[in-house]
Amino acid sequence: MTKWHYFSIFALSTLLVFILRQAPPKLLVGVPEPDGKIYPSSYLVNTKITQYDALGQISHILMANKIRYYGSQDSTMENIALFDQPKFVFHNNNTEQDAPWKAISDQSSSNNKSDEFLLSGNVVLSQEIDDENFSIITTSQLLIKPKQQYAETDKPAMIKNKSGTTTSVGLKISLDHGTVEFLSKVRSQYVLH
Repeated sequence: MTKWHYFSIFALSTLLVFILRQAPPKLLVGVPEPDGKIYPSSYLVNTKITQYDALGQISHILMANKIRYYGSQDSTMENIALFDQPKFVFHNNNTEQDAPWKAISDQSSSNNKSDEFLLSGNVVLSQEIDDENFSIITTSQLLIKPKQQYAETDKPAMIKNKSGTTTSVGLKISLDHGTVEFLSKVRSQYVLH
């Protein structure tokens, strides 16, 4: 081989090393690079958040074992928060006799403004005024709007109280008025006292 061949091989090798060093790692090993959505931008552990209404009274309380916040500097992308084992307490400031509604689930997610929470996995919404006057609602998914004191689901749900059990597919709940609207396939079993 001539000097020209050696020089050409050396130049090509140097160029190849330079190109490979400049190439994104995902092209070399097939592993995607983190884009900011994979890892939370912040997280909180054993959190209790109290939200007040315009009159300074407690509107609702949120407790969670862990909150992971996925934020982006890009204003076109929506920021979300994920909650592990959230517990909500919704206070009704319209009347003093009603007990607060309580909601628990395996997980929950919230949008940018935290004006909606989507609870999922073993969702239980309950209100217990006393041993004789209670309501327990179970479903797989529930959308809660705390500012409106409103909740809804389009999934199968069951409500138990001292009068019996009612099942339906979908329901709407006014937490401040204590009313439940069943949407479809409603069936009830009553307990005679």
